[in-house]
Amino acid sequence: MSKPYTESIKCPSCKHEFDFTGWESLNTTLDPDEKERLLSGELFRAVCPKCQESYNVVYPILYHDMERKVMVWLILKDSDVDDIMAFLKDAKSNEFFEDMIKKDGYTYRFVKTQDELREKALIFDCGLDDRVVEYLKIIFHAQLIEQNPELEVTNIYFYNEPTYCFLFYLEDGRSCSIEFDEGILNSIFERKQKQFDEKSKDIMIIDNAWAIQFFQS
Repeated sequence: MSKPYTESIKCPSCKHEFDFTGWESLNTTLDPDEKERLLSGELFRAVCPKCQESYNVVYPILYHDMERKVMVWLILKDSDVDDIMAFLKDAKSNEFFEDMIKKDGYTYRFVKTQDELREKALIFDCGLDDRVVEYLKIIFHAQLIEQNPELEVTNIYFYNEPTYCFLFYLEDGRSCSIEFDEGILNSIFERKQKQFDEKSKDIMIIDNAWAIQFFQS
């Protein structure tokens, strides 16, 4: 089930205090409208009732898609993998976490930012494998830099509208995209499935660092 909560927050502009509803966990199968708010960013947006200033609220959340058997934890860790695993170790003592982790056939992921959470939600919502997506990011990034060595990429995210594509955010504030179809993802998965399974066993952080390590192994 979903677990919303209400807390008092202070507007950074006018300092007015008001109630904000956050989510400890969000079951997107039971609350599809809230899922759309997550994807659009509205789930993390607060609007001050006094000055009408809108701003982003950062908080941890568990994204749970029962239909696709996916759980993604946004845990807001800024440092390294050791911190993530320390969180996992602590969380295993939590009864709610234990009930979730025992579910058969589930995919579990940890992410550190809201953008990463939205990306994972999109990937799994499209029925795609995030390991293949991260693998393909590396390939397209290398091709982009080979053709445009002056570009400095800061972030790469998967999008699905109007077609599948990677959006490359550049250091100078610009962005560019590369479109692709599901066929290339299926082809990679068919050729690399065994390796993906071996290199992701008991791994819950599938990101750029994981993909780089995959290529280097």
